[in-house]
Amino acid sequence: MNDVEKMISLYQTLESEITFIKSKKVKGLKDGDKENLLPIDINEKHEADKNEKQEADKYVPSSYGIQKILLEKYVLEDRIKVLDDQLKMLVKEKDQHNQQYRTLSENIEEKKKENELRGDSQKLIQLESQCNINQDTNKKPKLEGNDLDCQLVQNRQKTEMDTLIQQVRNEPTETTQVKNQLQEEVFKLEAKKSDLIMTIEKLQKNQEVDDKNATEELQRKIIELQEKEKSSTDQFALLQKENGRLKIEIDRLMAKAIVKKYISFHSVLKQPQSDQAVNGILDLLRGQYSDTDLETVEESKRKKNTPLLVVLYNLSRIAEDVKGALSGIEASSDVALVILHSKEIKKPSEKILTESDFKKLGIIVDINFVTAKGIISNDGTDKAIHQLVGFINKF
Repeated sequence: MNDVEKMISLYQTLESEITFIKSKKVKGLKDGDKENLLPIDINEKHEADKNEKQEADKYVPSSYGIQKILLEKYVLEDRIKVLDDQLKMLVKEKDQHNQQYRTLSENIEEKKKENELRGDSQKLIQLESQCNINQDTNKKPKLEGNDLDCQLVQNRQKTEMDTLIQQVRNEPTETTQVKNQLQEEVFKLEAKKSDLIMTIEKLQKNQEVDDKNATEELQRKIIELQEKEKSSTDQFALLQKENGRLKIEIDRLMAKAIVKKYISFHSVLKQPQSDQAVNGILDLLRGQYSDTDLETVEESKRKKNTPLLVVLYNLSRIAEDVKGALSGIEASSDVALVILHSKEIKKPSEKILTESDFKKLGIIVDINFVTAKGIISNDGTDKAIHQLVGFINKF
């Protein structure tokens, strides 16, 4: 009976597993861990497919959808493999139980025959003893009574003996009852075995249908993703082409938007101090323009209203130094006077140069300059550069 209960328990376990497979789907964890399988709701899967479709409509090439479908297929195959292994194990256990049952049945048959023979032998011994007793009894009436009384006694005893023999033949033995019970259990097991085989066949058929449907769905999604990827690639190519065209247009517009301004320098410094001072002032001025290209023009090719920056070094008396620097140059509003100082500027030069010719100049600024370092960056220099930018922008 223990083997029968085990078979029933295994059958119930398989039925529960079949019900679980019918009512659930299986998916893999996002890290690819196929051992930790969880049931997934069909609505959640439809929602994930919907979100995936919305993401794909953005025309961004991606293989995430294909990877996800492949992962679901691999997880489903693993689950089917596990179920197949369980079915093989059950079939193996069933064969073992059948072998045990056959062995048990053979033993029972042998025991039954032995018991029947033993029981029949005992009954026959009892009957023989009874017959001997009856014969002895039958003899006594012949000696002690008349023949009629002896015949009656003999008939009565014979009838009782026949009845006893018939009862012995009709009496069910314990072995027969055990055999009947085992046969009933065998019939039940055979019925359950048939149901189990039918269930396994149905499950295998459902698995084949699910595999076929999953394969068709996978192929359909792959085709859709390939079409979307191709469309996205075409869109991306068009966008790249449009982006290139826009860059060209922007460069063209930027080229148009850049304003060119021209200035000239007149320096009375010796070399290399002259180039050092002029280039330093020019770099600082260009740093103030973002959309203006500041170019220099030779003084001999300078046109009217082209700003001229006269650069000189304050050696002794500033008025005499300025007059020497302006020698041969007409003082006008398009001329700027840039005075370099090696020491601290205590008073702005424009407040010292008050003669009428100096007032005709466009602007007078002071900048700190040292031969070893060049233009000195400080608040006074920054102010002078901003004033020169405002002066240049007037032309």
